[in-house]
Amino acid sequence: MKKIQKSSALYLSILCCSIGLFSGCVMNEDKPHTQIAPEKVRLADDIHLAKDGWPAARWWTHYNDPQLNALMDYAIEKAPNMTIAQIRISQAHAQAGMLGTWWMNMQVMAGGILTDGFQGWNIMANYSVDLWGKQRKQVEAAIGAKNAHVAEAAAVELELSAEIASLYYRIQMTYQLIDLLKQANEVWELALQAKQAKSINGLDAPLAINNIRAQQISIDRQIASAQGQIKEIREALRALIGSGADDMPGIKPMPLPENQANLPSELSYELLARRPDLQAMRWYVQASLSEIEAKEAAFYPSLNLAGLFIFGELEVGNLLKKSTQQSIGLPLVYLPIFDIGRLNAALDNARATRDLLIEHYNQSVLNAVREVAVSCNNLQTLETERNLQVKKLENMESLQRAAEAAYKSGLRTKVEATEARLPVILEKQSLVLIDGQRLFQEITLIKALGGGYRAEESK
Repeated sequence: MKKIQKSSALYLSILCCSIGLFSGCVMNEDKPHTQIAPEKVRLADDIHLAKDGWPAARWWTHYNDPQLNALMDYAIEKAPNMTIAQIRISQAHAQAGMLGTWWMNMQVMAGGILTDGFQGWNIMANYSVDLWGKQRKQVEAAIGAKNAHVAEAAAVELELSAEIASLYYRIQMTYQLIDLLKQANEVWELALQAKQAKSINGLDAPLAINNIRAQQISIDRQIASAQGQIKEIREALRALIGSGADDMPGIKPMPLPENQANLPSELSYELLARRPDLQAMRWYVQASLSEIEAKEAAFYPSLNLAGLFIFGELEVGNLLKKSTQQSIGLPLVYLPIFDIGRLNAALDNARATRDLLIEHYNQSVLNAVREVAVSCNNLQTLETERNLQVKKLENMESLQRAAEAAYKSGLRTKVEATEARLPVILEKQSLVLIDGQRLFQEITLIKALGGGYRAEESK
């Protein structure tokens, strides 16, 4: 018993001396980089919108468009980017599970002995005790990486849904422009028929007829170009959602929805929690901090408890008899005497990785605020432009009504009354373009605000 006590005291003395010795080998750090302060996450006072609030989850359903909903559901289930994101989550989950028994590592090895007529079995057991939290910090780093992948999957879904909505409404906007071009062509066709009737009677010159036909050809070219754009956008949309040539959800013409842009009164911490990309980067920073602590713990001695158990008989019934058993137990202390340079290099690399992640995070936060500000400013500008365009359209419609009234009174010809529709159609085209731009900016703002995401820590 005294020998055991002396041996334990010796190991304890070695361990204490080693702690003091190797703790001084850790490279000190002058001034680590820090994450951006939340009070910097704010907009200028002159940027605001009429409504107040954050986007809701599945924000696209607020447009009440079954076609868009079908596209979104299809993409979330089958899009290649979503599948890749889910695979990364599974990989990270497995990595965290591999390190799950952080508190103690146990290795057991069994083998047979057959020498000089002696038959038996031996079992060697080795327990690695996590005295300084190295394995625990590695587990925390793995969990942080897993949480980052979960947030990245939400960021992929947000990116995917915003792109799908933008492409879908580009198709709808183009449908409306084609319809207006067809209306203009109808006006020119009526004018052509009237000119041709006059030309037969020698009342109108062929030059006027050729001019109308040139206008029709120009409109036909614009219609053909727009139809080609729809096909191109549909192919981009099909590739994005991962559909085949025959299972693409149908897209029929639908009116553009009214503006529903929201902007919360404050961003601050909320923006950091509602942006999945920022949350992913925050988790990567947290994982890097845990990795640094694991690297620092590697400087301290490690303690292994090793045991050898020898059984002298092969029969199962005799294995538990004391006469057939021998055991040896020994605590082993590993001192990283010759690894100090390598450990310092690994620690220095981990700190540099952390600083790089923090600076990327800080820049991403500033970029996120800028994206919100730019989208809001663009929406404000487009709102002003739309109001002016509506007034201009109303004036043109008033002139059209006056021309129709003059035709009914016999003061103007039918051709003149018909051609008065052309400026109205042209201004309607401009209004559709503005409404489309407003919708795209609204989707951009929804994306900049996180699209209804709310950070939740997973374990």
